[in-house]
Formats: sequence, structure tokens, C-alpha cells
Amino acid sequence: MLTDLNNLDFSECTFHGVCTVPPNASSLQEAMIILLRQIAFYILKLEGLGIKQEEIITNIIEEIAAIDVLGDYSEQQTLNIFSKFYAEFINLKKLYTDKCKANNISCKKIKNKIILTSDTNLSAIITQGEKVFKERYGKVSEKQRELSGILWGVMKGVCSNIITYKDLDRVYEPACHSILHALHLFGDAKVSAAKMMSQITGLTELNLELLKLIYNAETELYGETDNVRVSLSTRPGKAIMVSGSSLTDLYSVLKMTRDKNIDVYSNGNLIIAHTYPKLREFDNFKGHFGVQHGTVLDFANFPGAILLTKNEAQNIEYLYRGRIFTTDFAAPKGVTQISSDNLSPLLESAMNARGFRTGRSKDFVSIGFNRKELDEQIAEIAEKFKAGIYKHLILAGFSDDSERQAEYFKKLFSKIPDDAFLISFSYQADCENCLTLNAARSYSLIYSISEQLFSKIQINPANVSIFLSRCDVRSLSNIISFKNKGFKNIFLSNCSPGIINPATLKAFRRIFNIMETSTPKKDLEIIFS
Repeated sequence: MLTDLNNLDFSECTFHGVCTVPPNASSLQEAMIILLRQIAFYILKLEGLGIKQEEIITNIIEEIAAIDVLGDYSEQQTLNIFSKFYAEFINLKKLYTDKCKANNISCKKIKNKIILTSDTNLSAIITQGEKVFKERYGKVSEKQRELSGILWGVMKGVCSNIITYKDLDRVYEPACHSILHALHLFGDAKVSAAKMMSQITGLTELNLELLKLIYNAETELYGETDNVRVSLSTRPGKAIMVSGSSLTDLYSVLKMTRDKNIDVYSNGNLIIAHTYPKLREFDNFKGHFGVQHGTVLDFANFPGAILLTKNEAQNIEYLYRGRIFTTDFAAPKGVTQISSDNLSPLLESAMNARGFRTGRSKDFVSIGFNRKELDEQIAEIAEKFKAGIYKHLILAGFSDDSERQAEYFKKLFSKIPDDAFLISFSYQADCENCLTLNAARSYSLIYSISEQLFSKIQINPANVSIFLSRCDVRSLSNIISFKNKGFKNIFLSNCSPGIINPATLKAFRRIFNIMETSTPKKDLEIIFS
């Protein structure tokens, strides 16, 4: 029986046969991190002199969130990105020096470890990245190296949420400022392990606040979520697929195509968009395309134009060219960069594409929840915990859409004991002591529900168990947030090396006592032993 979550039957890396980060990409990332760290140093120094650099801070946060796809850009694109940040570094350094002289104060400078000239090519940048990495690796302890990798993973997750919040036309300055301080400390051999752990804890607390703010902002803009059935069918006609997480970009596309006889389909995390009433008002918002999360199969089979929303790293190297667009600050090879304020190239591409000739009838999927109904359900559950009927709470989610994982949770749900209550955020749980709330990979929704749960259900944190079945850029920060609440049993399924470095994941599991999913029987034995 296929019940081991560590052997998923489909992922992007297994589809292409490449499941590691190429050495050149790692060196490029290292070089970029050091360059960003140098910039952060001078931004913080200028802030001390009363000079803010909000635009540059935004650029840094965007780059940290997207750094994993740095190797997917063309050589010229990569050089342009490095040149842009290097120019920012030189300008900030000069501005700081000039201000110090004008105010007659001494300047504190750092060594410039990444140097670019007009003749610098990609190979030279990679060489510099390798050199810096070796120097840093040799100066820090094993504990510092481990925490440094975890800190970086947390930083990426927080940066992703900062971008999501900014996409909703809002800024959370404490998180932005904390990222600068973390970046400044990152890779410094003089920074103790205790200080890095403190920074990790502080960032996860800010991340939790960010998730609450995101949920409130999305509700304010698009209305309260509801439990809806989302169509997976298609119909004949021109079409646009919007993939990613940005409700703002999707809303812009829907407004643009309202009267254009073009159907719009969500993809990936944007399936959650169907739960918001303001987005459901558009008649041309027809449903969700694809069952795998943002895979090349969805992209290759879609006969219309495709928009990758902000902060969405997608592997499109193997796809056809000309019909894929992005509103991100940089576009990978084969993708056309466009502005959220001018989506006309996307519209033109959709009109020129053949679209769906016949359409295809498929099932519906239930997504979301009704807040009023959920309040009533949680109140009933809370009473049963109070009466001692339930003693354990199990939370399970998100889905990675694999058949093996579905089989695992089917087995797990069937073995839940009578004195435990299960809430599933993905897979349908058919039992009397179970509740399914399909949050469709929306961390802001999960935290909103969790906050509501724990405000009403009085339970020992040691009796709360969590299964996180999908790895992504936000995994580390969210798991630490749960761990900080005192939850004893947290299970994380295996992660692709392209998402979380294996050495970092191993250290993370050990330091925070995070368990790896094995089989339903063994995992439940751990919980109830």
C-alpha cells in the first residue's frame, strides 16, 4: 500500500529528472546575498541619519523572495539584475560617506566583497560567489551554519508575505525593517548562534502578524470568504489562465476582460479566489484549470495566454514561448514582463491564441468556508473539548496533489481515535469527529481559523498535533510559529531540495524537533503513545 509521504509520485523536479539546485545557481545566489547584505548595511546607516530608502528596501525584499529562480534568467538578465543592485550599493555608500562628511562624523564601512565592473561577466560573478561562500563556511561553526540556513529560509518566507501584503497596497514596516537587520547579520561569523536564534524567533512573530494583516486586508477588499464549489471544467472560447497567489493581479485581469468575451481561469494557489464574493461577481471567471499545483503540464495544456502573478517562481524552461507573461519585477527566460497597470499584451495574446475549441466537462471541488457557519461549528467542538469528549486536536493540510499523499491521509483519517478531533485543510475527512475546511494553501486563512480555534478551545498545547504536507517558501517560518505556541507533535513531509536545502531541513528538524511523516500507523503511535 502506498502510504509513505517521502515518496511522492509527482513533482516538478521528478518530472524533469533534476531535483537539486545547480552549483552555478548556488554561487549566484551566494553572490547576490552578499551584495544585498552590503546594501542593507548602508541603508541602516542612512536610516540612523534620518534618510529612508523605501524603494530600494522593496527591491531587496522582492529579490530575496525570488532568489531561487535567479538561475532561470538569461545571462544578460542576470547581469542586469546584479548591475542594478551594484549601482544601488555604490550610490548608497557614496551618499552615506557624503552625509558623514557633511555632519562631521566618522563613517563605519564594510569591505566590498562583490565587485562589478563594465567588463564583469557571469562567470566572474559565480567565481566571486564561490570564494565568498568558502570564506564564510570556514569561519563559522556548524551551529552557526545550520541556523544561518534556517534564518535564510525564514527570511524568504517573510519576504514573500511582505510582497503579498504590499500587493494589497499596504506596507508593514516592522517586518521590512527586521529583514534588513537579519540580512545585515546573515553570514557574519561574529554573530552568535543565540543572536541568530533570536532573530529567527522575532521574524516568525512578525510573520504571524503579517498573515493576520493579509487576511484582514483580503477580506476588506474582496469580502468574507464562503464555502463554494469551483468548476474544473472548460468551455469553448478564448481564455486566460492566472497562476500564482496575487488576488490583485487576478482582479485586474477580470476587470480588463469583463466585456471582451474572454474566459478567465485560476491556477495554483489562486483557486482560493473563487471563495471571495467580489471576484465571483465576474461572469467570465469560469473556474480553475489543472489539478497539479502550477506544473508544466497545466501550462503546456492551456491553449490561451498565461499570467504568472507576482512572487511566483515557476519552472517554465521547458514550455513553448510567446504566451506567458508576468507582473513580477523580473521575468525568467521565455516570459514577457508586463505591468499590472498595462495588461494589454496579455489580452492581445489571448485573442490571438486558439483558445478552447470544444471545452471539457469535469468535476467540481469544494473550497473555503462560511465564517458564520464556522463560528457555530467551532463553538460545538469547543463544548465537547470542555466536556472531556475530545482530548486531542489534529490539524492536517495542505495538499500537494499527489495520489500517494491522498492515500496517506485517507488511511490517517480512518485511524483517528474517538477522543481526538481532526480538522483537515485539504483532503476530505469523512468521520464523525472530523471537519474539512479546504483552505486551498492559503496560510492567512489557516492562521485565521487557528486563532479562532484556540481562542475558544481550551486544550493543552501538548495535545495538539499538526501535519504540514506541502513544502514551500513559507514552510519554515510557519512551522516555527506553531512550535512557539507549544505544539508538541509537528510532522512535515519530505521537501524537494530545490525548495529547502537538505542539510538545512535536516538541521531544522533536529533543532525544532520536527518529525518526518512515515506511515499513518507509525505517526499516530507517536502522537498517542
